Amino acid sequence: SSALVKMVSGVAKDQSIDLVLAVGGGSVLDAGKAVSVMTRQQEDRVEEYLEGVGLGLIPNGQKLSCIAVPTTAGTGSEATENAVLRVVGEYKKSLRHTSLVPEIALIDPALAVSCPPSVTSASGIDAFCQLFESYVSSKATVLTDHHSVLGIRKVASSLVKASTEESDRIEHREDLALASYLSGICLRNAGIGLIHGIAGVLGGINEISHGIACASVMVNTTRANIAAIGKSSSVARTKFADVGRIVSDGQGRSDDGALDALIDNLQEWTAKLAVPKLGEFGIGEGDLGRIVRLSSHKNNPVRVSDEAIEEVLRLSS
Repeated sequence: SSALVKMVSGVAKDQSIDLVLAVGGGSVLDAGKAVSVMTRQQEDRVEEYLEGVGLGLIPNGQKLSCIAVPTTAGTGSEATENAVLRVVGEYKKSLRHTSLVPEIALIDPALAVSCPPSVTSASGIDAFCQLFESYVSSKATVLTDHHSVLGIRKVASSLVKASTEESDRIEHREDLALASYLSGICLRNAGIGLIHGIAGVLGGINEISHGIACASVMVNTTRANIAAIGKSSSVARTKFADVGRIVSDGQGRSDDGALDALIDNLQEWTAKLAVPKLGEFGIGEGDLGRIVRLSSHKNNPVRVSDEAIEEVLRLSS
């Protein structure tokens, strides 16, 4: 939270700390990155620099060196230039500057072996959504496409196994660690779309983890995107179909068949991983209008109507 970053950065200033070591999941890494830069700012209120809350910029790139050691495989925070902070019930926003990318990322897949299945699955789906959304993003490039496809293949191969009966197999953890890191690179360079545009709002106004928020709306948002793209030939439709072929091992499928396979496989993942409904977190009909208003399309390849987004939330609840 913003209060935690303010407290820790204050201690770092008082004691002349010269290095931040962040060891943990995405929230911990983001907090460490925020502390590393806030110790070098005149203003001690991080809210002043948050996008959508304050000025949305950091006046300089000065910071403490930061080493990131992820213990989950999901956010790819060890490779990104933003640090997401939240005040529950109010906002979930990013502190952003190119200097926020950690100088060193130490990625040891074995650190995630002891993660509970729920953490493994939620983190893995977050990584998948970042890879998926970066691949179909309006800002995608040849480089990000390569990384996205590789990462999606790794998630498809190992997510369910690492979250269920083969959680101790290091090769699955290696797949997910690489996928997470690649998702951070892709997020930084190609951006993300509507799944995260909705999930970020859910995490800001409710006590729901980011991975669970993504997982809860993933299937219905994907279905809404495909419907909005329509039947006409387009790069976006082909790319959605590509993802369907990857997750289903159906390289010979037509685009129509691959799109159906994409939805079927995402539904299968959410069932096997027991992804909870939004209603379990107290999100109900009365919240839908506010969530729709605050949701962002970011770099989504197509515009989805407010009515369709509301239906996504209703079906996900």
